[in-house]
Amino acid sequence: MARLSDASDPSDPNDPSPTAPQTPWDPQPQQWQEPQQPQPQQWQQPPAAPYPAPYAGSQPMAVNPFDSETTVVLVFGILSLVTCGLLGIVAWVQGNSLKKRAEAAGWPEPSMGKVGRILGIVGTCIGAFQLLFIAAYAVFFIAVAAGSSM
Repeated sequence: MARLSDASDPSDPNDPSPTAPQTPWDPQPQQWQEPQQPQPQQWQQPPAAPYPAPYAGSQPMAVNPFDSETTVVLVFGILSLVTCGLLGIVAWVQGNSLKKRAEAAGWPEPSMGKVGRILGIVGTCIGAFQLLFIAAYAVFFIAVAAGSSM
């Protein structure tokens, strides 16, 4: 007859499985030791890379002397969009003047000056449309008022 349990009884003489020799109890159990963790190294910043050497025979980059005059043109161009178109005319005229002077001196047009000039053109166009709308509204209002008084 087969046994249902897997555990073997060492005192059973009919059990065919060999029994392991009994060892006496170890009076000093081994102590658990944490595995040694490597110590983290202190972080060190790598040395800074030197500036790249300029190309042989190259000149240092020159700064456009007309860049310092572009701030006024840009501010007037932005304000022409926000407030009224009259400042756009100022930005447009000053931007054209700056462009002509820079090109006559052999420099390209400063980019902020170009942006200010274009914003001045857009602001002037918006201001002109506003004036046309106000004029059309005034003519319509006067026509309606004159027609109702008769």
